Amino acid sequence: MPAKPVGPIFIVGYIHTGTSLLKTILKRNPAVWAVTGETHFFQDLGKIKTQFPDLGDPAVRRDYLLFLIKLAYLGNKRAMWRRDEWTLADFGLTDAHLDTILAAAADINTYEGLFARVNDQLTGFAGKDVWVEKTPEHVYYLNQLLRHIPEARVVELVRDPRATLASRKLRQTGDEWLDAKEAKESLEVDRQTNYDPLLDSLMWKEAVSAARETRRTKPHNIITVRYEDLVGRPNETLQRICTFTGLAYTGDMLEVGWVNSATQLKDGGAPTQPRTGVSTAAVEKWRKSLNDDEIYLCQKTLRAEMRELGYEPIATGFGAKAKAPLLLGATAVNLSRRLAGDRRSPERARDAFGRVQRRLLKNLGIQR
Repeated sequence: MPAKPVGPIFIVGYIHTGTSLLKTILKRNPAVWAVTGETHFFQDLGKIKTQFPDLGDPAVRRDYLLFLIKLAYLGNKRAMWRRDEWTLADFGLTDAHLDTILAAAADINTYEGLFARVNDQLTGFAGKDVWVEKTPEHVYYLNQLLRHIPEARVVELVRDPRATLASRKLRQTGDEWLDAKEAKESLEVDRQTNYDPLLDSLMWKEAVSAARETRRTKPHNIITVRYEDLVGRPNETLQRICTFTGLAYTGDMLEVGWVNSATQLKDGGAPTQPRTGVSTAAVEKWRKSLNDDEIYLCQKTLRAEMRELGYEPIATGFGAKAKAPLLLGATAVNLSRRLAGDRRSPERARDAFGRVQRRLLKNLGIQR
């Protein structure tokens, strides 16, 4: 019996864990329509509701559906903040398409439900069967997401936290798996949020904890995939993902292209030929990129989670332990910079602060 997609696919996880790679792989499947960029829909829902306060008003409802179309085709940054001029024709749509969406959504009166229905319709217009959306931060909103889209399938990406720290520390160019526009927007986020080994370790931990709770309460809706398995055993891992999501597996889904030339250099700096396909090149780079004190702090903070996910600690020596406290002094400064980094979205800053505060209190044993 041919595979049949179960429901929309959401790719989540902490940043720099392979979410972009997986989206690039899945959108090569002929049944999949990929939402552009990252929507940050559940993360920005409070602000969205203030912009479209009354879905019972036909004019507001129509404007909201138009916004959702724009969000799907342009991504969060251009839809929410830049307010680029556009028409339905820019997306290959007509007023007749909008009328079809309005009719299909007539029985839905929630912001979340309309978000799903609009993407369902856009998927159908494209001649596809299922849509995929990738916003890593949606890992913190899985209860809300699955309450309103119960048929959704969530793929959580996890990666060795030391490799994630190294990627954050050294990020100077876009992600090799992103298209050029998405890479540029992702890089802006990295430059606005200072790398900090403790804060980034704690946020990695918070993301893993959020997904763990969903695995406990809704095990049929979520699957956890290690980045190392995706690049190290790609065929086996992708078959597992396809079985979970109901997609038909095809080997050419793994023939993804690289766009970041910085990752295509030999050790001596000479350029190589452009690559296709997944690569394990980044798996162990953290051993050279992180200092011993950063490794010690990460392993100390995430000891239980690393054991749970199969990441082995390495010896760092007494010097690393002695120097680790020096890293803590910069944490308060970096935290304040992060919280002030996105003045356009105080809701995001407040949520981020709450997650960091909660994780710090838990680590100190003050909060359960």
